[in-house]
Parts: sequence; C-alpha cells; structure tokens
Amino acid sequence: GITVDAGSCTMNSGSLSGNYAETGGGGIALVMLNLTGASYFKMVTVAEFELNDGTVADNTTGGDGAGIYLMKNKAWDSWNNFTDDIKEDLGGESDPEVQAILNGIPQIVLNGGEIKGNIAQKNGGGAFQDENTKFIVNGASRLLSNESVKSGGGVYISEGNAEINGGTIDENSAGEDGGALYVKGNVTVTEGKSTELKNNTSGGNGGAIYMAVGDFDFNLNGTAIVTGNSSTGGNGGAIYQGGGAFMVGSNGNIVVGGSLANSNHAVSGSGGGIF
Repeated sequence: GITVDAGSCTMNSGSLSGNYAETGGGGIALVMLNLTGASYFKMVTVAEFELNDGTVADNTTGGDGAGIYLMKNKAWDSWNNFTDDIKEDLGGESDPEVQAILNGIPQIVLNGGEIKGNIAQKNGGGAFQDENTKFIVNGASRLLSNESVKSGGGVYISEGNAEINGGTIDENSAGEDGGALYVKGNVTVTEGKSTELKNNTSGGNGGAIYMAVGDFDFNLNGTAIVTGNSSTGGNGGAIYQGGGAFMVGSNGNIVVGGSLANSNHAVSGSGGGIF
C-alpha cells in the first residue's frame, strides 16, 4: 500500500488492492513517526491524504484499519528526544514553524472513490481513526463491504474528529459493535448534507452506529438515512448509545428506515431502531 509520514498525497484514480500490513493500514497508512534529526524536522508538513476517485479494496491487516489507518501526530515524541541544543537551533518550542509541526492535525479527506472489501483482524475494517486527527467524508465517496473482527466495520473513530458531508456507508460488518461506525470521538453530520448508512451488521450492539462511553458528541445537523441495519447479538439495530451525547440540531433529521423502524433489526436484543 502507501505510507505517508509527512506532506500530502492525492489519489485521483487507480486501485490500491490486495495489500497486507501487520499492525494497520493495508491500503493507506498516515503515520507521522519518522521525524528524527534536526535537519529533517523543519522540512516536515503534517500528513494528509485525499481520495478523489479510485478504489482502496481487498486489503487486510492483523491490526486496525485495513483500508486506511490514520495515526495521531507523534511529532512531540521526536521533539522530546531532542537535546536542548537541538531545540534551540530549531528556534525553540515557541517557534511558529515548530508549533505548526507539533500541533498539526493529520487528516484524510474522501471526496469520491470507494473503500471496499477490506478486512481488519481488530478494529476499523474500512478505516481506523486515531486521536487528534480529522476524517472527512464528502458526498460521492462510498465505504462498502468492509469487515472488522472486533468493532467498527466501516470506520472506527477513536477520539478524533470526523465530519460527514454525505457519502454512503453500506454492507459493512463488525464482529462486535458498530457495523458502520464505532464512535468514540466527535462526529458532525453537516447541515444541508445527507448520508446513508444502510445494510450494515454487527455481532454486538449498534448495527449501524455504536456510541461508546466517553466525553464526545455526535452532532446531527444534516440528514442521516439509516435503513436495513441489524445487530445480531445485541441492542440497537440502527443506533446504540452507550455514552457520549447524540444531538439533533434544529435543521437535523434522522430517518430510521425511511421512517419505518422495522427496517432495522435487533435480532436478539432491544431497540430495532435506537437503543
């Protein structure tokens, strides 16, 4: 696959398929790790990946994020290992260029294309998002038929920020919780936008969305069409709210099974639509 440890990478066509990574990111891995050496440090820009078209398909990992693995910025680890002399040569911690590197937010933007058929042995079949990162899904992008043995068949959001401006998350599966989305970070469905979460399944709770316990928000300011999802071994065929705050804004709208709650199923638990 592709590893981006600094700078930006844009994919406009083609395919990243059939790759394997032991710990994460069979297709794409954003890992800001290689910041050793003072001469290299100030040349770095924060890692970003943009998918405009093409496919990230049939990749696997023994860890998290088979299609995409988005790691937090670890520039602080490198900085803390520098001697005081090296830090001074770089301008010190307050230097604007140093601050931009240390506090930069790695991000992935999906404008189109497909994340499809990827399998993670842990979390995040389609994508895994680490803390202090940003994951943006725009209108033409699709996450289809991805699988995680644990949670987050489509996307596992771990203390990062996700922005959903459309797109389709369809036929993903999780062995545990959150067939489409496992949410442990802040998510916003943008006003005026519509996204579909359909035909996703979980072996545990939340056929489409599982909200974990934590201090974070799911802000629904646009429209989420949640239909045909199922939890086969737990509660919340569409949405399971274990924690966090699920907030529907003044212009927000959630359509659960096209207003038919029985389009979503909790096979052996409670809450066919929302629990």
